[in-house]
Amino acid sequence: MMTPNPEELNRLLAQGQYYFLPYYIEIVNQHPGGISAADAKTLVANRLLERFGIDMSDVEQTGTHVRGTSRASQWANNLISNHVLDDHMLVVRSTRATLYPGDVDNSRMLPPTSSSLTDGQVSDLDSRGPTQIDTGSGSTYRRSLQLAEHVRGLSDYACVVARPTCVAFDGRDGKPYVEVHHVIPMALQDRSEVNLDRSTNMVPLCPGCHSCLHRGRIDLAASILDELLRWFSAAHGLPFEAANADVHLDTSPAGLLGMYGAGLRLNS
Repeated sequence: MMTPNPEELNRLLAQGQYYFLPYYIEIVNQHPGGISAADAKTLVANRLLERFGIDMSDVEQTGTHVRGTSRASQWANNLISNHVLDDHMLVVRSTRATLYPGDVDNSRMLPPTSSSLTDGQVSDLDSRGPTQIDTGSGSTYRRSLQLAEHVRGLSDYACVVARPTCVAFDGRDGKPYVEVHHVIPMALQDRSEVNLDRSTNMVPLCPGCHSCLHRGRIDLAASILDELLRWFSAAHGLPFEAANADVHLDTSPAGLLGMYGAGLRLNS
């Protein structure tokens, strides 16, 4: 069995969990369509154990589970925590099961050398075509978490409705928690060749306003929609309908309310 250089081991220990991150990034990048977290960790386990000259099948080196199998995979699984993966790769959060490459299109965090997206990056993200990803329980359209973070910053992490009734609290990242609402719902992506996950179709809302817009009384939903459209025009320099004319859907206030399931109530 190969013994790593003690100085190298000390250097790796000083780096903590982040030493193992390149292995994950390399493996996940080889699977642009997504890879299960379990499979990624198994492959990383192999890389790490090979790196340190450990034979996964040799239980004398690795120790055993109570069922008599090697503990090597458990070692590698414990070497890096889920929060590190979350910080650098998109994890399908409903099941925490699927990882996608951490590039500008879908990574959870901005590049370490940048505190915000450049205008060019925003333009590139806005103009990308819609793509679907497999979640294990079905498929969904890919969303850019970086672009969502950019949109939150447009309002300085505040709900654009800005009412006394807004639900406000700090998130785990220390910033005010605000959700990103797709004005034209992503559920309608099949009706448009234009990617609905773009900054000109996204606004920051607090959880209360977001829920009310989708599920609240029609008069409340209509008033929230009116205020967010007013904010959109001020932030982007043109009305929402003009900014999204290429979608070829009814993006008038009445049309949008209908998309949220409020059409019948609006006409009643």
